[in-house]
Amino acid sequence: MLSILAFGSACATDCGAAASARSIEETRGLVQKASPVVLPVSEFTTPTGTRQCVRFTFFVSPWGKPYDISVAESSGDASLEFVAASALRRYQFRGSVFSFLKTRTLVFSEVMDMSPSRR
Repeated sequence: MLSILAFGSACATDCGAAASARSIEETRGLVQKASPVVLPVSEFTTPTGTRQCVRFTFFVSPWGKPYDISVAESSGDASLEFVAASALRRYQFRGSVFSFLKTRTLVFSEVMDMSPSRR
């Protein structure tokens, strides 16, 4: 679940995590409640799966809810983009009237298409 920036093994790209590290750390510091990424069960699984990632940019309302969520970079797995965006919409952040127009960044990294018996 706590897959944000958990790059245990290299994926084809880090989805901009290295270049955006400062912004990601700042955003992680605002998280009050995270929501799990619920992975779909793939029809074509492999024993080890494939590490995929997606980087989102968004704003945090004064009430702590993310809005205007967009995919800034992705390794290309549309199902991860969908479930990670769904999880991000359920996050609760520490909101502020003075910084609600500041762009925030988070990266989600998950192993996709892994056999359910290996999880």
